[in-house]
Amino acid sequence: MTAINDDSVAQLRRRIGFTATSQLTGKYPFNLVSTTDGFRHFANGYGDDNPLWCDPLYAASGSYGRCIAPPTFIATMGQPVGPPPPDDVRRDSAGALAGVQAFQGGGKWEFHRPLTEGHRVLTANVVSEVEDKTSSFGGGRSVIVHHRQVWWLDDPDIPAADAALATYRTWYINTDRSSSRRSGGENQRAEAHSWSKEEIAAIDAEYATQQTRGGLPRAAGDVAVGDTIDTLVKGPLTVTDLISFHIGWGWSGQGTFSSRLSWKHRRARPHLWPRDPNGVPDTSQRGHWDASFAGKVGTARAYDYGFLRTCWFAHTVTSWMGDDAWLWKLEDRIDSFNYVGDATWVRGSVAEVGESEPGSVGITLTASNQDDLVTASGGATVLLPGADGQPPKRPAPPADVVDVIEQCRT
Repeated sequence: MTAINDDSVAQLRRRIGFTATSQLTGKYPFNLVSTTDGFRHFANGYGDDNPLWCDPLYAASGSYGRCIAPPTFIATMGQPVGPPPPDDVRRDSAGALAGVQAFQGGGKWEFHRPLTEGHRVLTANVVSEVEDKTSSFGGGRSVIVHHRQVWWLDDPDIPAADAALATYRTWYINTDRSSSRRSGGENQRAEAHSWSKEEIAAIDAEYATQQTRGGLPRAAGDVAVGDTIDTLVKGPLTVTDLISFHIGWGWSGQGTFSSRLSWKHRRARPHLWPRDPNGVPDTSQRGHWDASFAGKVGTARAYDYGFLRTCWFAHTVTSWMGDDAWLWKLEDRIDSFNYVGDATWVRGSVAEVGESEPGSVGITLTASNQDDLVTASGGATVLLPGADGQPPKRPAPPADVVDVIEQCRT
């Protein structure tokens, strides 16, 4: 098993500016072409039934005239392109952190335009920075790997600035599994919370009141600093929830397949397939649903994906803002683990109005569990309609995003 050392860090740093190598996606992205079915499966997987994503008859009467994708759906798409590394860099960096446990640290999204059905998408995912640090999680050495990913419509006739769909800047904390086992999750309870019938009934009552604003406009002039947005409860998290999320999300680029296809993946990335107690190779992703394996990677119990809480943040904001608003920016930081058995309450409040763009609203977000432990925090910037009810104007994508698209087109 590879440990973090000077050589592995140096090898990985050679990858900066080139396509990321931490995941094996297979020949195609999970969704090669955008479809309303795909939008619905993805949204339903994190508990969202917003008709703007899910109901073509409803969406036909709105300002888009059709369903659009939930903002974070774009993560399921994108034929990989981008600057490939030279052969020696690819060879040396491919296994730089093999066997080292990676945990998502957080990310910053910017959404440039809506995605409707019938499109193919390209993406460039490059390593942008590698930090060598002492791990606050594992107690030993860690490597924080930053990625920048851009998605755009696969249509060279559309100018790059108009084709840009989304940009994602994220980072992963890589720590060796021996040190993560020494201190992982020590700030949280070791045993799952035992839920009473009364506690479940209270959560069910919150579910009964959750609503999506939909076609009722929320104008910028009606919002003030200090306003709270509607709280969404999620969970208590079950393995079924994680299965539902995978149905819409796919395998997150990991390349986890079945039977002969899993064998092909094991040949390429054997370190991602440790044996189970029966001696059968199985995906290292199983720490998300297999409590015994989760303990081996340093967590108290099986745990969710950080990206699931990102989707919960997006769900909370889009349900509040209404159909004609635009979720422009979304940021999250994964502060602690969200374990199977935990419930989560996503809360938000308005922190600023009109400071970024006309009609913009800055929102702070937190996700906390039944012990009042904050497991994720962040914020969002929403563009709301004006007093005339017209949808807001979306800002042009940053110049560096346009440059990436144009470089990949040459």
